[in-house]
Amino acid sequence: MSATETRRWSPRRTIITTSIVVIGVLLAVGIWWVTGGLNSFRERPLKDLLSYSAGINPREATAEVCTEATGSCVEGWRTDVGDFQRFDSVGEAEYWELVLGDEGLRNGTIVLNMTGVDLSLEQKRQAVDVLFSDRDWN
Repeated sequence: MSATETRRWSPRRTIITTSIVVIGVLLAVGIWWVTGGLNSFRERPLKDLLSYSAGINPREATAEVCTEATGSCVEGWRTDVGDFQRFDSVGEAEYWELVLGDEGLRNGTIVLNMTGVDLSLEQKRQAVDVLFSDRDWN
């Protein structure tokens, strides 16, 4: 075989290579599906976030918490550790976190407004655990 000739793959080699590629793609899609697929990018409603937080007594209060003054707030809940607010965008939530200063915490589009709430260290820990429930601190 001269240097100018191209080497042809045998049919067996082509089938094996194609099979490996197909198995790899199927494995990647399977892993993506098992880990949540597109749902992992979707923002969870506060109702879902707070549903396992009976210790802070969540109460739906969108009409009271999301006023015209809070811009694009789309969902609000009152709790013993402060008001949880979900905004349309991360930018809007970040803005309100800055406005609240030390009395506000943010995770994505969710802001915890602790204005006027006197919390013990344990209550602050509980609030952080709820707000950042999707985070592994280890």
